[in-house]
Amino acid sequence: MFRLVCMVIIFVDIASAVSTCDKTVNIDSSVTTIDLNDTTKPNICSWTLQSPNDTTIVVKIIDIQLRGGLDRVIALDGPDENETVIQQCGLYCNLKGAFLISSKNKMMLQTYLDGNNDIRIVSVAAWAQDNGGRFYDKGYITLKNSTDNSSYYQLHSTIKDPDEKLQIQLILNDSLMYPKSSVKVYDGISDQGPLLANFRTIEQFVPITSSQQDLLIVTEGFNDERLYFGGSFDSVKPDCHKVSSESSGTFSLDRKNLMTGCNWLINPTMSSGNIILDLSSVDLCGNETLVIYEGLSSFGQKLATITKKTQLSSYPLFSAPAGNGLSIFLDRPALNTTCITPPFSGSYWTVPTCTSDLQPSGTITSPLYPSQYPLNYVCQWNAKPVDKATSLYVTFNTLDLSGATTINLNVKSKQVANYTGSALPASDLVTKVTSNTTASIVFDSNTGNLGTGIEIPGQGFSLSYKILECGNQINAGNGTLSSDTDIPDNVTECIWVITVPLTAASQFKNIVSLKLIIAGGGKGYKIELRDGGSVRSPLLYSGLKSMSTVTTNNMVWVRFARNSTENDEAAANTSFNLYFDTFTKPLCNKVSRLPYDEYILHRKNFSAKCTWAISPDQTSGLYSQISYFIEDFAYG
Repeated sequence: MFRLVCMVIIFVDIASAVSTCDKTVNIDSSVTTIDLNDTTKPNICSWTLQSPNDTTIVVKIIDIQLRGGLDRVIALDGPDENETVIQQCGLYCNLKGAFLISSKNKMMLQTYLDGNNDIRIVSVAAWAQDNGGRFYDKGYITLKNSTDNSSYYQLHSTIKDPDEKLQIQLILNDSLMYPKSSVKVYDGISDQGPLLANFRTIEQFVPITSSQQDLLIVTEGFNDERLYFGGSFDSVKPDCHKVSSESSGTFSLDRKNLMTGCNWLINPTMSSGNIILDLSSVDLCGNETLVIYEGLSSFGQKLATITKKTQLSSYPLFSAPAGNGLSIFLDRPALNTTCITPPFSGSYWTVPTCTSDLQPSGTITSPLYPSQYPLNYVCQWNAKPVDKATSLYVTFNTLDLSGATTINLNVKSKQVANYTGSALPASDLVTKVTSNTTASIVFDSNTGNLGTGIEIPGQGFSLSYKILECGNQINAGNGTLSSDTDIPDNVTECIWVITVPLTAASQFKNIVSLKLIIAGGGKGYKIELRDGGSVRSPLLYSGLKSMSTVTTNNMVWVRFARNSTENDEAAANTSFNLYFDTFTKPLCNKVSRLPYDEYILHRKNFSAKCTWAISPDQTSGLYSQISYFIEDFAYG
C-alpha cells in the first residue's frame, strides 16, 4: 500500500461567520484544508479520521498554537468520545513534532476553544500504514510483508494511579534485516526526542527502557516482503528496570519499587572503549541473588554471582567492552519485609580501549595501575609488522596477578610466553620476530570461572619493552656470541639471555663460565654481563676488555650497546667473541661479589670439599680475593 497523506489545517477566527466544524476525513483522499469559524461562546469541534480496513493511522503535529486558558486539543483512539485518550494538549503544552498513532483504522481529533478573539492554529499531517500502530501496557509487535517504506509504533504504559510511575521496556528478539533496514527507538512520542537505539542487525538488539510511559519505534527500509522483525514489550516500574546509555552514571535500587526480578543495563552509546563497574555496596536478603553479565541479557558471559551468604564487604571492579554492555540482574522469588536497605548501589564509567601499537621502546601497565585492575578486562599491544627480522625484548618491573589473570606474548598468533602470579620472572624475554610477522602482548583478566565466585585481583603489572634489531633467547650447553655473525651493521643495541641446562644430580649445580675476547681498541661500544637472566640481576661486567668469569646460576644476561655519537675509527675495527660453557660445581660452593655478604654453610650441602670465593666486583680501590674451604671433611 502506498502512503496517502492528508494535511488538516485548522485556523480559528472568532469574529468571522460560523461554518460547520464536525466532519469525517478519509485520509486516502487528497489534502484537505479546513477553516473553522465560530461565535463568542466556547467552541467544540471534532474530526474523525478514517483509513482503510487493516490499517492504522499516523498523525504528526506540524504546528499547534492555542491562545485561550480553556483551549484544549484531544486525540482519541477511535471514532467517538468514549475512546481511550491518545494525547491532549492545553495552552502551555508543546506537541509540535509529536506522533499520534491509532490502534485501529479510526481516530478522533477534538478542539475545545474558549471565547476570546485570538487566532488558533492546529496543523497536522496524517496517513495510513499497513504495519505499526498504538499498543498498550504489554504484548508483542511484529512487522511482515510491508509495502511501506516506514512504519510507526507507539508503545504506551497505562497509569491507573496518579502517584504511579511506569516505563516501557522493549525487547526485540527476531528479525531479518538487510543493510538498508533499520529500527529506530525514541524516548517519548516524537522523533525529535532522545534516540535510544538505531538497530540495523539482530546482533545489535538490546533491551530498551523509556524514561517515562511512551516509546516511539520507527522502522525504515522494510519494503521487501522477505524482511521482518518482532519483539515483546512490558510496563515496568522505574528504578527496577533501567537502561543507562550515558558514558558514566551512578545507581541505587530502591526496595519500594522492587519486583520479583529487576535489571539494570549499562549500554553506553559509544562504540569503543570499556565500561568499568564499581559496586560500592551490596546488601541482599536471604532469598535474593545478584548476577553480573557481560552483555545486555542473561545469555552473556557471567562475571559474578552474589547471594546473602557470599556477599563481600568490598568488591573488585568489573569490566566489559562498551560495545557489548554490562547487565546486573536481581532475582527475588518472594517479598522479604525485613530488608529495608537498597540491595545494591554503585557507579560506572567508560575508559578508552587499551589496545594500541608498541613504539620502538616504552613501558606498559595493567588497566588502572597501580590500583587493582578490573576483572574481565582484555588489553592487547601489537608490534607492527616490518620488512626485516627484529627481536622483542620484555622485562617486568612489577607483577601481581591473581586467579586466572594472565599476560601472554604471542608471535604469529602462537603463544611463546605466559606470565601469572606475583613472582617476578627469573628471566627477561627476548624473542625473534621474523619479517612481516605480527607480535603482541595480551593482558587478560577474564574471570575464567563462569561467574561462580569472585576473584580478588592483584595490583597488576608494569613492564618495559624494546624492539631491537638483534638478540634472542639462547638455550644451549655451550656456544659463542660473535660481533661478526650475530650483530648486523649499524645496530646500536642487542640483548641475549643465555640459559645452560640444569643438572639432574641434586648435589651439583650448573652455572655458566664466560670468556670474552676483544680484538681492537675502539671505545664506541661496550659489553654488559649480568649474573642471571634479567636486567635486574647483579652486574658481572661492563666494558670492552678481554676477561673471564663465572655466574652463580645457570643464566646470564648479555647486552651489546654501541654509542651512536662516538666517532671512533677504531670502533669499526673492534670485534668480540663471547664464549660460554656449562660449569658444574658442588652445591656447597659459593661465589660472592658483593662488598659485604653473609654465608651460612648447611651440612646437608657438604661434599668432600667446599669453597667460598669472595671477589667483590669493584672497578677501583683496594680489595683482595679470599677463599675459605673445608677439605677432606668426613661425613658424620
